[in-house]
Amino acid sequence: MSIIATDLDGTIFKGQTLIDGVKEGLLKIINEGIEIYYTTNNSSQTPSEIKDKNLRCIPVIQNLFGEDVGFSGHGTGATGTLGAVALGADVIEKHVTLSREMSGPDQNASLEFDEVA
Repeated sequence: MSIIATDLDGTIFKGQTLIDGVKEGLLKIINEGIEIYYTTNNSSQTPSEIKDKNLRCIPVIQNLFGEDVGFSGHGTGATGTLGAVALGADVIEKHVTLSREMSGPDQNASLEFDEVA
Protein backbone atom coordinates (compact mmCIF):
# COMPACT_ATOMS: atom_id res chain seq x y z
CA MET A 1 0.00 0.00 0.00
CA SER A 2 1.26 3.47 -0.85
CA ILE A 3 0.31 6.47 1.24
CA ILE A 4 1.10 10.17 0.91
CA ALA A 5 0.81 12.37 3.97
CA THR A 6 0.62 16.07 3.20
CA ASP A 7 -0.34 19.25 4.95
CA LEU A 8 -2.52 21.11 2.46
CA ASP A 9 -3.42 24.02 4.74
CA GLY A 10 -4.81 26.78 2.59
CA THR A 11 -3.74 25.18 -0.70
CA ILE A 12 -6.97 23.67 -2.01
CA PHE A 13 -9.15 26.77 -2.07
CA LYS A 14 -8.44 30.47 -2.20
CA GLY A 15 -11.46 31.86 -0.43
CA GLN A 16 -14.35 29.85 -1.87
CA THR A 17 -12.60 29.18 -5.21
CA LEU A 18 -10.88 25.87 -5.94
CA ILE A 19 -7.26 26.56 -6.95
CA ASP A 20 -6.48 25.54 -10.54
CA GLY A 21 -4.90 22.10 -10.83
CA VAL A 22 -5.78 20.86 -7.32
CA LYS A 23 -8.63 18.60 -8.42
CA GLU A 24 -6.56 17.07 -11.22
CA GLY A 25 -3.54 16.61 -8.96
CA LEU A 26 -5.45 14.84 -6.20
CA LEU A 27 -7.35 12.67 -8.71
CA LYS A 28 -4.01 11.65 -10.26
CA ILE A 29 -2.81 10.55 -6.81
CA ILE A 30 -6.01 8.56 -6.25
CA ASN A 31 -5.87 7.02 -9.75
CA GLU A 32 -2.29 5.87 -9.09
CA GLY A 33 -3.66 3.78 -6.24
CA ILE A 34 -2.20 5.98 -3.53
CA GLU A 35 -4.52 6.17 -0.58
CA ILE A 36 -5.65 9.52 0.79
CA TYR A 37 -7.02 9.21 4.30
CA TYR A 38 -8.42 12.70 4.53
CA THR A 39 -7.99 16.13 3.01
CA THR A 40 -8.04 19.40 4.93
CA ASN A 41 -8.28 23.02 3.96
CA ASN A 42 -8.09 25.96 6.28
CA SER A 43 -7.51 29.65 6.12
CA SER A 44 -4.01 30.57 5.04
CA GLN A 45 -4.17 33.32 7.66
CA THR A 46 -3.89 31.85 11.13
CA PRO A 47 -5.30 32.40 13.59
CA SER A 48 -8.33 33.40 11.58
CA GLU A 49 -11.79 34.78 12.15
CA ILE A 50 -14.73 32.36 11.83
CA LYS A 51 -15.80 34.04 8.58
CA ASP A 52 -12.41 33.19 7.04
CA LYS A 53 -12.33 29.48 7.89
CA ASN A 54 -13.68 28.27 4.51
CA LEU A 55 -16.17 25.93 6.20
CA ARG A 56 -18.39 25.84 3.09
CA CYS A 57 -15.55 24.08 1.27
CA ILE A 58 -15.99 20.92 3.38
CA PRO A 59 -18.95 19.45 1.42
CA VAL A 60 -17.33 20.56 -1.85
CA ILE A 61 -14.16 18.58 -1.05
CA GLN A 62 -16.27 15.56 -0.06
CA ASN A 63 -18.20 15.72 -3.34
CA LEU A 64 -15.07 16.18 -5.46
CA PHE A 65 -13.02 13.34 -4.03
CA GLY A 66 -15.36 11.13 -2.01
CA GLU A 67 -12.79 11.14 0.79
CA ASP A 68 -12.93 12.04 4.45
CA VAL A 69 -12.43 15.74 5.09
CA GLY A 70 -10.59 17.29 7.98
CA PHE A 71 -10.78 20.74 9.52
CA SER A 72 -7.62 22.47 10.62
CA GLY A 73 -8.84 24.96 13.19
CA HIS A 74 -6.46 27.63 14.41
CA GLY A 75 -8.82 29.50 16.63
CA THR A 76 -10.00 29.62 20.20
CA GLY A 77 -13.41 28.36 21.18
CA ALA A 78 -15.51 25.65 19.60
CA THR A 79 -17.47 27.59 16.95
CA GLY A 80 -15.30 26.68 13.96
CA THR A 81 -14.96 23.08 15.06
CA LEU A 82 -18.71 22.66 15.62
CA GLY A 83 -19.46 24.26 12.25
CA ALA A 84 -16.97 21.94 10.53
CA VAL A 85 -18.48 18.86 12.15
CA ALA A 86 -22.00 20.03 11.23
CA LEU A 87 -20.87 20.34 7.60
CA GLY A 88 -19.38 16.84 7.59
CA ALA A 89 -15.74 17.10 8.76
CA ASP A 90 -14.42 13.70 9.81
CA VAL A 91 -11.12 14.80 11.40
CA ILE A 92 -10.34 17.86 13.54
CA GLU A 93 -6.78 19.19 13.73
CA LYS A 94 -5.67 21.71 16.33
CA HIS A 95 -2.20 23.22 16.61
CA VAL A 96 -1.23 23.42 20.27
CA THR A 97 1.90 24.89 21.86
CA LEU A 98 3.25 25.12 25.36
CA SER A 99 3.67 28.87 24.84
CA ARG A 100 3.27 31.36 21.98
CA GLU A 101 6.47 32.92 23.30
CA MET A 102 8.46 29.92 22.00
CA SER A 103 10.23 30.25 18.67
CA GLY A 104 8.94 28.41 15.62
CA PRO A 105 6.80 28.97 12.53
CA ASP A 106 3.47 27.85 14.05
CA GLN A 107 3.77 29.26 17.55
CA ASN A 108 1.79 32.47 16.94
CA ALA A 109 -0.97 30.57 15.14
CA SER A 110 -1.24 27.82 17.77
CA LEU A 111 -3.49 27.45 20.77
CA GLU A 112 -2.13 27.18 24.25
CA PHE A 113 -3.43 24.20 26.22
CA ASP A 114 -5.89 26.23 28.28
CA GLU A 115 -7.55 27.46 25.05
CA VAL A 116 -8.27 24.08 23.46
CA ALA A 117 -12.01 23.53 23.15
